[in-house]
Amino acid sequence: MTDPTAERTNRYRHLVGAILVPVVLGVALQSPVVYATGAVPIVYVLYGELTTPDPATDRLSAERTLDPETPAPGESVTVTLSVTNTGADAVTDLRVVDGVPGELGVTEGSPRKSLSLGAGETGTVAYDVIAKRGTHDFGDLTVASVGLSGEYDSRGTVPVETTLRCEVPVEDVPLTSQTARRAGQIPTDIAGEGISFHSTREYRTSDPARRIDWRRYARTNELSTVEYQEEHAATVVLLVDRSAAADTRTETDRPTGSELSLYAAERTFYELLAGGNRVGVGLYPDRVRALDPGVGADHAATGRELFADAETVADRSSVSPERDLLAWVPASAQVVLVSPLLDDEMVALAKRLAAHRHDVSVVSPRLAATTTVGKAVSTAERAQRVRVLEESGAPVVDWDPDEPLRLTLESFVRRWL
Repeated sequence: MTDPTAERTNRYRHLVGAILVPVVLGVALQSPVVYATGAVPIVYVLYGELTTPDPATDRLSAERTLDPETPAPGESVTVTLSVTNTGADAVTDLRVVDGVPGELGVTEGSPRKSLSLGAGETGTVAYDVIAKRGTHDFGDLTVASVGLSGEYDSRGTVPVETTLRCEVPVEDVPLTSQTARRAGQIPTDIAGEGISFHSTREYRTSDPARRIDWRRYARTNELSTVEYQEEHAATVVLLVDRSAAADTRTETDRPTGSELSLYAAERTFYELLAGGNRVGVGLYPDRVRALDPGVGADHAATGRELFADAETVADRSSVSPERDLLAWVPASAQVVLVSPLLDDEMVALAKRLAAHRHDVSVVSPRLAATTTVGKAVSTAERAQRVRVLEESGAPVVDWDPDEPLRLTLESFVRRWL
């Protein structure tokens, strides 16, 4: 909280001469009525000159809430600020301005408001902002109040800490059965250790007792062994579209297609690692070999640094990014393209990856719809690219940022896997 200040408004100083006229005339004419018309207002002015109001910040508290608390980039967030007068006296003329982060645009309502609060009363300020990828800290509440006489203006801040984080948990991604021979979460057609029933076979003396089909033994007096569906880990390369075409937005306060793609890729990266998968990251065409596939906490920390710097660091030194990419992606890896699909380049790249025997899936954030003719054409062209990819065998997660990414991916898994 900053130290409050009280400044003289001089609101009535220019009226002092006019107020003294009836006082002087009343004395000269010995008229109580004329004298009173000037005496009453001059007492009011003198009250303001001789008194200083208590700072309003000393008797105000504030609380700020966000809905939703962890939005996706481009999602609308309602900010509600509650200001309470904790003092014993009313604050009749209070003006408040909320500390909105400079990078967040206000789309509805206003962070400014005038309030009149009695003792113990609470007033609210509500407005909407558009969330952007990353962490955003709100500032303190700035307040100004005018005393009863209107002669002094008290200014200061009320502390209220709030942080907006663009984080959505992701638990599934569209992984196929292209896996490594290592324990993981991707079901295979191989019989062995696992949790899902696969088949039964003749008992061998080396089989553990826990895998014997005891129910069948009770019926037939014959030993048999239960085989389960093995689950292997996948090697996955997340390829994020950082092309000039992706770096566009439909509205000033909305995130770009590239920002949305980075967000979706980052959330997917952490969840794939948590599932025991080897994960690499490529930023196309900036830094094709940004992060080699790996596992573990150190790999997660390296990925976190990569995504944090991805929006500000660009390295277009590669002469042939496509050739470098095809040479870098491991033979057993599947590729998840993360792109808004605003041009044909990523569609062609998906087909070339598939031609090199890589299973390809696509996560595509959808930019906010607009009513302009140009944007309508762009939307139709993107829908056609989605159809082309699906017809070529590359399943597509068509993600609307107004919807939780997790739910979109779960729906995809039920449809394709």
